[in-house]
Amino acid sequence: MIQAIIICIFFGFLYALKGGSGNSLFGWWADFRAKNWLTERLLDGKVISTLGAFLFGLVVTSDLVVLFGDVGVPEYRLRFQPALMIAAGWLAGVAPSMGEEHGAIGRFGYSWGPYISDSFFGRMYGIKKGLQRGVWMGACMTLATGFVPFILTSLLFVPAVFIGQEITYRLTGRDGWALSEPIIGALVFGLGFALWLS
Repeated sequence: MIQAIIICIFFGFLYALKGGSGNSLFGWWADFRAKNWLTERLLDGKVISTLGAFLFGLVVTSDLVVLFGDVGVPEYRLRFQPALMIAAGWLAGVAPSMGEEHGAIGRFGYSWGPYISDSFFGRMYGIKKGLQRGVWMGACMTLATGFVPFILTSLLFVPAVFIGQEITYRLTGRDGWALSEPIIGALVFGLGFALWLS
């Protein structure tokens, strides 16, 4: 249970970084990122979160080898291919922009954005696009890990967006999706990985 909570928190953090929350999480982020081209690229939300997914994959797929019997020296055999697959699945899953769908999903009694302002689309269209987006993330992680329940956890994308926007509105009185991102990361990715490792 503790392992599952830690994994959910970790992926909530990665998804928040992906969304550009580094500046609000760390006071030094913007200054350090502006130092040169390399730090600007490395601290980009998608790049740093993909590196985090790679490191996670490297840790959880490594093999423990004990030298000199049962009480010997522990040694870890790192497996790079599964870690690269997890990182590639993460990047493919989180790369497309989702602002319009977040706005169209909205909160209780209100939604916003281009899908709402065009009478042809509307809120239901945004919810359907959000479901597609969630299933896309789940499909990418299923291909990366071979674990099909990622598609089931990906169905939590729309409720995660809705809950995050409702909490944001209740706390700040404004609409936004900043709190949706850690919830999405925790439920869609973190819960899927916790099930995969259980």
